Order: sequence, then structure tokens, then C-alpha cells
Amino acid sequence: MSRLFPRQDRDCVPLVIGDGDSESGSRLGGLPPAGVTPNRLTSLTKYFCTIRVAEDPVLEISVFLSFDFAGMADGAGVVHTSGDLFEVVTHGDSTRSIKSALASELTPHPILHGQECADKLVDDDGNEIVISHHKLGGRPFIQDSGEGLPALVRSLREEGYFQIVQIAFPDAHDGDVDGDWPFAVGMFHLFGEEPIDKCSWRCFWEY
Repeated sequence: MSRLFPRQDRDCVPLVIGDGDSESGSRLGGLPPAGVTPNRLTSLTKYFCTIRVAEDPVLEISVFLSFDFAGMADGAGVVHTSGDLFEVVTHGDSTRSIKSALASELTPHPILHGQECADKLVDDDGNEIVISHHKLGGRPFIQDSGEGLPALVRSLREEGYFQIVQIAFPDAHDGDVDGDWPFAVGMFHLFGEEPIDKCSWRCFWEY
């Protein structure tokens, strides 16, 4: 299996939400992959995205969310295990379904993979910071200035978890995403462990 994300968190693969065809590969919004359904379904369950994380053979992960705005707000800044508020389904190469009650409220878009690079930028004050846009791997960009989330991330790393993908609120570098962003204007972080095709997923978000 050839992983598409760097295993060392000092590096990352930048992602961009594009416009145009998004029937296969990494993608956001629209219809979920055909034949891919979370184990736990509620009246709130909606598809969010699919990320291709490996090739030879292809391995993709699809993320489903099961909360309204109040549930999202209550769950912000907390590490969640796949199952209740979110669920990750691991699968092979896929294309979008023709019809689904789990369709996202977001318009469909491809997620384009860039070239692997160092996960760092220099801000206007000359400080080195991690990349805050979408990316595979790397270190999580944390908006909260307190110690709560950094401590939770350290605990995850001590347990053997690492960031698989970070998806931020779309900006001017992205395509024209329409619909209610599930994290208000916030950011989603997904963590996994080895082996990634059988791991117990973790995530957190900020808004």
C-alpha cells in the first residue's frame, strides 16, 4: 500500500477544494460514494467528504456527520471517537451514488492533492507556524489559544495517533463551495493510527 500522506508530522500534502468533476477520488459534499453507508444512522446523518489516503491498492475514507448546530457547538474542542457524532467508513476505489438520503448540504467539489512539503509558514511577525489550510498529514493548526486542545493532541500522539487530514473553512484559494459549513466557520481534524485500514478513528473540530 502506497500512502498518500506523509507519516512524519513535519511534512504535509496541501489540499485545495476545486470546482468541476468530482465523481471519484478525494471529494467534498454532494452525494456519498455508492454502497458506502455508516453503521450508525440518525435523522441528522449527512455525508461530508471522501479522502483517498493510499494507492496500490486504493484506500479511501468517507466521513459522515450526525449533528445539528447545537450538537456541533457542544462537541467543539473535544476529541471524539468514530461512532456517535461522526463516523469514518474505510473502503476501496469509489464513485458517487446516483441518489442518497445522506447527501451533503454542501455542493459537490473535487479535493485536489498538491505536492508534499514542509508543514510550516512564516507569519507577518516572522514566527513559524503550521499550515492552516486543508492538508493531508502534518500538525493540526489549532485556533484555540488555550492549553486544552494542545494537551489533547499531545495525548493522542502518545497513544500512537497522527493527523490524517485537516479541512478548514473554504477560502479564496478554493472553489465556490455553497451550503452550510458543518463547523460554522471552523476546522475539522481527523486522526488515525496504524494500520489505517482497521484503525479506531478520532477527530476534533473548532468553530
